[in-house]
Amino acid sequence: MALGPGEVINAVAGKPEARLVMADGQVCYSPGGFAHICRTDAGLMFNNVTIELLKPQGEPRNLCAQIIPDGAAAPCGTTPADKQKSYFIEPQFETAEITVDQIQIGPKAGKLGTIPQTESLLVALSESEIQIEVEGQPTKTLGPGEVIWLNAGSLETLSIPGKKPSRYLQLSFKDSGKSAKP
Repeated sequence: MALGPGEVINAVAGKPEARLVMADGQVCYSPGGFAHICRTDAGLMFNNVTIELLKPQGEPRNLCAQIIPDGAAAPCGTTPADKQKSYFIEPQFETAEITVDQIQIGPKAGKLGTIPQTESLLVALSESEIQIEVEGQPTKTLGPGEVIWLNAGSLETLSIPGKKPSRYLQLSFKDSGKSAKP
């Protein structure tokens, strides 16, 4: 996932180099199983968060976003007005093991309480600041690229301490009630 816009050369062992231009918050998925180097030749810094999924994932499937290049994105019915709401969820993609959503919270949303049904990893995106209170833990403020693990069934409260909207990715682990952290 890109934290800010970036341009990189992806050099995969045994394959031609590929130039990637990434938008702020852009999510990518790769099934792995290869060695590579990413480098910047454009003179711009490339900040990203890479999450390695240790379990086999099965076939990935796009939801509302075009993450898997060869797969079609499902029609989601969202409008530009939806994205202006103080709380907006845009499903990105899923595999047999995970679902990934991009969530935007505006300052007018107030405090949002939720109880995740599965274990989840939250990753704050660029220019975001998210305050999270998890039952039994001290309040934590996530900045760009920072993460927090949430256990299934834990009571959490999210809010935005600043005056501008913030975004984060939520990776929900479907079978997490029966297994350990990925």
